[in-house]
Amino acid sequence: MEARVALGKALTNLGRAGEALQQLSDAVHLDLQNEVAHYRLAQAYRKLERTEDATSEMATFRKLQDSHRPVPALFQQVQDRTVPPQTVGPDEPQ
Repeated sequence: MEARVALGKALTNLGRAGEALQQLSDAVHLDLQNEVAHYRLAQAYRKLERTEDATSEMATFRKLQDSHRPVPALFQQVQDRTVPPQTVGPDEPQ
């Protein structure tokens, strides 16, 4: 998937957005949650003047980007939380 995104980006930058489209579409289908693939696909669509498709892919990109933002904050909260000491009672199996 990452190789397809990289190839799609290179092809787009070389002015070969039509060729990039297949690589980037395949990348999106391989990982629907990959925000970079959606962003690069939007760029290729924009170069091909496919405005509606570009807008749709950018909306997907932004939605995925927003959904990933809380993860680092949540991870930090878990890391900052102290764990109380755990004990085993005398009647509990060990």
